[in-house]
Amino acid sequence: MQVELSQSLYSDILYHAPDAIFIESLDGIILDVNLQACKLHGMSREELIGMSVLELVPPEQRETVKKEFPNFAKGNLQMFEGYSLHRSGRNIPVELITAQVQYHGEPALMIHVRDISTRKALKESDALNNAIMQTLPGGVVRLDADRRIIWANAKAIDFLCLHYDPKTQCYHHNCDCQIIHEDNTPGDLQKDWPGYLCMDQLQRMEETVLGFRCNQCPIRWAVFSATPIVDRQTRLCSGAIVSFIDTTQQRNTMSALRESEYRFHLAFDHAPMGMVLATPDGKFLQINNRFCTMLGYRWSELIQKTFFDIARPEDAKACQKFADTLKNSQATRHSTRKRYVHKDGYDVWCQITVTIVRDPQGNPQYCINQIEDLTPQLKAEAQHQQLEERLRQSQKLQAIGTLASGVAHDFNNLLLAIESYVDMAQTQYQRNIDPSVALENIRQAIRQSTGMTRSLLTFARQTNGHRQAVDLKAVVEQSIKTLKPLIPANITTVIEDLSECPLEIHADPSEMQQLLMNLVVNARDAMPDGGTLTVRLQTERCHGKRPLLHLWVCDTGVGMDDQTRQCIFDPFYTTKSRSQGTGLGLAVVHGIVTDHNARIAVTSELGMGSQFKITFPAKCPVLDPNQTQHPIPNDLRHLVLIQKDAMLRQVLGAMLKEHKVLMHGVDTMAQFEKMLLVNEELKCDLLVCDDAPESLPTESLCRELKARQNTIRWVLMTDRNTPPTPMAFASQALLLRQPMPVRELARHLVEFMEQQS
Repeated sequence: MQVELSQSLYSDILYHAPDAIFIESLDGIILDVNLQACKLHGMSREELIGMSVLELVPPEQRETVKKEFPNFAKGNLQMFEGYSLHRSGRNIPVELITAQVQYHGEPALMIHVRDISTRKALKESDALNNAIMQTLPGGVVRLDADRRIIWANAKAIDFLCLHYDPKTQCYHHNCDCQIIHEDNTPGDLQKDWPGYLCMDQLQRMEETVLGFRCNQCPIRWAVFSATPIVDRQTRLCSGAIVSFIDTTQQRNTMSALRESEYRFHLAFDHAPMGMVLATPDGKFLQINNRFCTMLGYRWSELIQKTFFDIARPEDAKACQKFADTLKNSQATRHSTRKRYVHKDGYDVWCQITVTIVRDPQGNPQYCINQIEDLTPQLKAEAQHQQLEERLRQSQKLQAIGTLASGVAHDFNNLLLAIESYVDMAQTQYQRNIDPSVALENIRQAIRQSTGMTRSLLTFARQTNGHRQAVDLKAVVEQSIKTLKPLIPANITTVIEDLSECPLEIHADPSEMQQLLMNLVVNARDAMPDGGTLTVRLQTERCHGKRPLLHLWVCDTGVGMDDQTRQCIFDPFYTTKSRSQGTGLGLAVVHGIVTDHNARIAVTSELGMGSQFKITFPAKCPVLDPNQTQHPIPNDLRHLVLIQKDAMLRQVLGAMLKEHKVLMHGVDTMAQFEKMLLVNEELKCDLLVCDDAPESLPTESLCRELKARQNTIRWVLMTDRNTPPTPMAFASQALLLRQPMPVRELARHLVEFMEQQS
């Protein structure tokens, strides 16, 4: 439909319209424009009239407008959004409304062009704001004056359990939604929600912590802030903006952290071992009840101390060294055994394991110390050792009766031989015949008697396991001589020495004799009809390691089956009758072998005999008796003997004089102290004492002798394995076993002085 415009109407519409108006021909040529059209394009009326409408369109849209223009001309397309081109080249978003009119009697188009830049900018701004609101880390809600939620982002919809009502065009809470206060008490949604409170009070609500529960879901917590929207002129509230941050995860994390911290303190305080949190320099940060109980302190007393305060003064250097190791080492865990001082003054031995916690730069931050009280363990070990010693001694006392019965016969024979040789010597002396042969036989008989007595004493004495360098070959030979009365005549004894060189082991001679006796008696009982008992020594060279010394005890007896062989070292296990054995012999053997860091292996078959192989780590070569001895220097020839037996002092002095050793003999240590007071120049290179209380030096005398002559050495004549007090004397004394022939004693003393020269 075409509209015929009067001249006056045309002028009013064209020149008074607020928007740009173009009069165009049906082929797109501009016939007339108003003032707003000139402003829209930055051109004058004269410039615009006669232009093609396509020249006022941005190049990228001209093809589209060219295609749609016929629809405009026909009246099929009356509204269109696009862009107009300003003279400066700026694109202006516009909305076009077209209508067909008669212009000077000819059909034409009147195009109404409205600048929609502001509207489009607002629309884009709203879209941007909505996108921003949707991407915020928290939720946002917009309330109107009627307290209706008219807008909410996705996080708010999910958190507050909102659903949209198209009829009312607002959001509503689920009917079962419940609000929870920070102290876990229930609240009223209509009264306590910050969005409503800020509208009632017309003031901003800051950081209110609330929880929401909906549809039986777990409570979700958030920190809310609400701001009322107030008209500045009327001071009326037109709504509110509510924002919140979901703190459910943080709250759960903090709750779990508090629970973890509570459990840690619970485990820390009630741990069965001592727990200490300390700085790298040993200052206590936290200690538990068990550690306080271990040391006898109250918590308030002990927390003020350090690891250095509860250590022995003599352990200060070791403690500082351990602390330096913790600071400088890259390892995260260290373990050591230490002793601390109880409040009552006694030592508490502990096993301490330290775990180091480091900062991101790798520097030690603090140490977690786990401290185990070793007192029960040490007591158990001591009791176990004591019971083991009692077991061995019990077995010794059992075996000594068997040994004594065999030795008694030979001992009586030796006494008869001595008596006979004495009578012979007296008769020869009366007849002026040289009695040297008879006297030499008496000497040999006495030596045999002394050796038998010494073996019995050493074997039967209860000892504490004194270890020394032992020539195992000599022990074997002496033991076989001692045990000879126990071996029947139908058993042949063979000693084989296959060692490549003499070797010593670090052992207790008494326990070695006990070991050999048990194995020999066991072999004897395994050969009731006779056979061969073989004791063999064999060395083994190991490249890069200490040589090994093997001791074999073999018999040709009845042998053992597999079941018996697996049980022979169990205490009280025996295949003999009750009258023949208790089952302790081989158990004691196994204990002795274990204590000496040795190994024992058994091979046996029924009817094929048994072989016990014991492997010892060798200590060092036995001294060659033919090696060159160093002569005793003239200034190291002074020996003092403390011995009550005047005859022994006289004979020993005469023998030492042959080696140019000057001996001073006194009865007691008190007499020797008087000699020192009277003669300040008295020299003592070797002090030889008898194992008797009145013959042992005191601590003060040891210090005085050491101060007077630093090169002094000590010798103790004893038949015990346990060193006597004082320790200053015992720790440096050479032990000489007694009884011993005087000439052999003199030889040992001379050799000792030669070794010290």
